[in-house]
This record gives sequence, C-alpha cells and structure tokens, in this order.
Amino acid sequence: MKKILIPALLALSVSPVQARSWVDRSVCQGSRFYGYSRCTYTHTELPPASRDVSFTPSPAARQEEEARDAEAAKWEAYCKPVYRHDEYGIRRASYAHAGCEFGRSE
Repeated sequence: MKKILIPALLALSVSPVQARSWVDRSVCQGSRFYGYSRCTYTHTELPPASRDVSFTPSPAARQEEEARDAEAAKWEAYCKPVYRHDEYGIRRASYAHAGCEFGRSE
C-alpha cells in the first residue's frame, strides 16, 4: 500500500507552476587524517523559463530596430568591408575609408 501511495502523492504535489530548476555545488577541503573541514555549499535557484511565443514588440522598439538597420546599411554602403583570413586563420576586415574600424559612416 505504501509503495503505491508515495508515488501518487509525489505526482499530485508537483505542478507545472511549482516546477523550478536549481544548481547545487559543494566544495570541501580536508585531510585523510582529520576528515573534511571548510565545506562550502552553493545553491542557485534558476527562475522558470518563460515560453511566451506571442511576444510582439512595441512600436518604439520596432522604430529603434529599423533605425539600427538603417545605420548598419549606411555604414556598409560607405565602408564596403572586405573580409579575408590571415595566415593564422583569423578573419580580418579591410575598409574603403579610414576610420571605418571605429564605426565612422561618413
């Protein structure tokens, strides 16, 4: 009877609203002669992940995004970046005008 009752109670007590995740970490320093000492325990509770897929940005946020896109297009047209890999495999950029590496667009 107890074997059936305990899992049933656990299943009823857990709900999606209460579901949370956490990270536990313990670090202990000690010796083999005197046992453990100076133990530290860290418990970090993570907030529940929100899965709101119906998010629509505000008109102000849309205007800001459009302004950023326009500024990026203006910089791209002025600086004309060309990307090449150097002898170490690192991607390097060269520009049509001086100052473009600092964000200059005019």
